[in-house]
Amino acid sequence: MANQQYAHKFELGVPFHTYLEDYAPKWEELAWINRDENGILTVQLHWGEGSCKFSESVHSGLVGLALDIQRDPENECVILTGTGEDFMNEPDRAEAMAEGEKVYPHSATYDWWWMNQTRIFNAFIDIPVPVVAAINGRCSFHPEVWLMSDYIFVSPDTYYVDKHVHGSHCIPADGLNDLVGYIVGRNRVKGIFLNGTTIDAQKGVDLGLWHEIVPKDQLVESARRFAENTILCLEPMHRRMWREVFVQPFRELMAKSVRASLAQEAYAAELCVVKPGENHALQFREEFAAKQKK
Repeated sequence: MANQQYAHKFELGVPFHTYLEDYAPKWEELAWINRDENGILTVQLHWGEGSCKFSESVHSGLVGLALDIQRDPENECVILTGTGEDFMNEPDRAEAMAEGEKVYPHSATYDWWWMNQTRIFNAFIDIPVPVVAAINGRCSFHPEVWLMSDYIFVSPDTYYVDKHVHGSHCIPADGLNDLVGYIVGRNRVKGIFLNGTTIDAQKGVDLGLWHEIVPKDQLVESARRFAENTILCLEPMHRRMWREVFVQPFRELMAKSVRASLAQEAYAAELCVVKPGENHALQFREEFAAKQKK
């Protein structure tokens, strides 16, 4: 069926699922994806030949990528890693410069930010098999895609820093406030986010955000050995049960909070001047004025 016109065509008695040969080329500009004979799926984010750069296209692409991975029953474990010096630490400035040229059906903060960020958590939470992360460097954009992994290796130069307050002059309410707070504690996360604290590799281990520090050139191999020697020792159904048990608290956390809290952040963003380009509050006024003329 995978070789027919459709990756999956509805048919009675045939469960819906995805096929690696369909979604690997579909996402190849965002991630190199391959699976070995043991069912270990390696997902390597990249941008060209280098480190993945954040943009709203990447933001929404990560949701779709995770959805495809979810529905492939041949995956027994997922290794998530990056390319080059950083995991995801820089914006795609070319796309950022083009923001002012985009036409949004409703508004930027709803069509891009709210829609993507309220869905990205469950997209990764609902991957039904264990996920091992191999984080190859600095990350200041959306670490939720790997912080919910079952085991996390980082390179010695890895760090995480939240830039909402000191970079975007906005409030950190996109779900990371709850996710990181769940792991490190409510009062501690307030200080980390308000001060823009950089959490280096050792500090992250001490706080319980990730598990092991290994040399950068050994990251993926360490993740693969862990997957083979630990994850695959579990029976196939036990792997899925493990994953379900340990992601359930994240699922409950996001169901309670992220949609409302992200609405607060989106509204706060409307009050900011975003450069380059015009601020979103001005965009809203122009939209409203255009409707009044009709």
